[in-house]
Amino acid sequence: MTPSLPALLLLALSLASFVTLCALRGAPMADLLVYRAEGAAVAHGTDLYGFTVTEWRLPATYPPFAAVLFVPTIWLPVPALKAVFLAGNVLLLAALVALSARLAARG
Repeated sequence: MTPSLPALLLLALSLASFVTLCALRGAPMADLLVYRAEGAAVAHGTDLYGFTVTEWRLPATYPPFAAVLFVPTIWLPVPALKAVFLAGNVLLLAALVALSARLAARG
């Protein structure tokens, strides 16, 4: 099944909006930095809830099990990690738009 023109236009608009937002905001990805700090705390055996991260002094809020899932985030430098998360978000956004357009076409 090939995507319809409206679906492709919605996808292009969504991706353009996403890229514009990232460019204007500088893609701080503060939550990602908290996840990475939680993974580092688990990997290094330090206090999971005894730190804050970023200029906003964000604390760790996830349960220890979730922090274990964040350990792989310490394996990449922050710019590469941001790029991976950004690419993942773009793919998820594209899937959401495609599924939404398909659902709208049924109605």
